[in-house]
Amino acid sequence: MFERIIGQDLAKRLLEGSIKANKLPSALLFHGPAGVGKRTFALTVAKTVNCTKVEHGYCGECSSCKGVDNLTHPDLRLVFPVRNAGSLEGLPTPELYDKQGTITINMVRILRKEASLKPFQKGKRIFLMLNADRMNQEASNAFLKLLEEPPSDTLVILTTERPNSLFPTIRSRCQKVMFTRLRAEDIENALVEKMGAERNRAHLVASLSGGSLGWAQKMLRDYADEHRLRMFDFVLESAPQDDLAVLDFSREMVDENLVYETLEILQSMYKDLLATKMGAQKTLINIDQQKPLEKGAARMTCDEICDIIYGIEDAFADLNRNVSPRLVLFNLLSRVHEKSLTRV
Repeated sequence: MFERIIGQDLAKRLLEGSIKANKLPSALLFHGPAGVGKRTFALTVAKTVNCTKVEHGYCGECSSCKGVDNLTHPDLRLVFPVRNAGSLEGLPTPELYDKQGTITINMVRILRKEASLKPFQKGKRIFLMLNADRMNQEASNAFLKLLEEPPSDTLVILTTERPNSLFPTIRSRCQKVMFTRLRAEDIENALVEKMGAERNRAHLVASLSGGSLGWAQKMLRDYADEHRLRMFDFVLESAPQDDLAVLDFSREMVDENLVYETLEILQSMYKDLLATKMGAQKTLINIDQQKPLEKGAARMTCDEICDIIYGIEDAFADLNRNVSPRLVLFNLLSRVHEKSLTRV
């Protein structure tokens, strides 16, 4: 049923059992890190529930399965955060997806209205909400009413990286399904088999991915490795000389839409600096950057490294609170510049 999905054995067992027993809950909450398969799993559930040829599975060939794959199935509604969502009259189209946007009450009202209608085809009407934690308060209150009296022919699936940001009353009305980080070996094999990556490069990218296949695929597709090497040079090799250089670099990262990638690279870099400082080089993520890491670790104390790691976590939290990305990145890089890496 879910054999094409990488990892997530716990989620597979839970959902397979529910589907085969015809006891699938009316609302599911898929929670876990980014890029580990929550959206793919949700769409697979949608195909399984509505496939016209296979019971307790999906064929991938019928019009229903193809409609889910193409996001054109008449009984599938995809909702996600967008910027300036208040100007939308209907549900957003996929190209408007913005992880830092908002899910508004107007979107939820459309779902509630459609939930009162019968499905167009045999099976269930499926509402898939990505990054459900981006619902504002009005939307959350309206969505709760849908969960309180769910129609029997409707399946709601929410995905989120931050389940605690959802209303407790929403969480309590959903069957929670936890998704975990993937094994580096599984990511490496997927990159080789599905994207045709060269084995050595796939091994490096998988080790850098932090268990996120989505991040690894993006790294290969968008040449993100160039950005990683550039970050190592900026921070560890040619550290900025003044705040103006830090400001220019921060502005450039925002303009290139690389804020999250920059924080993720910094996070892996400082974890490696701490590992190097403690003599645990075998655990390095950036396995090809051992010499720069040794050079950087020699200039820093463990407390200084940990302070930056905490600062990176704070930066992620600030972004989730809609603090200006440029300000977040400038403050963090200024902290890096001031506290540690310009020491002699």
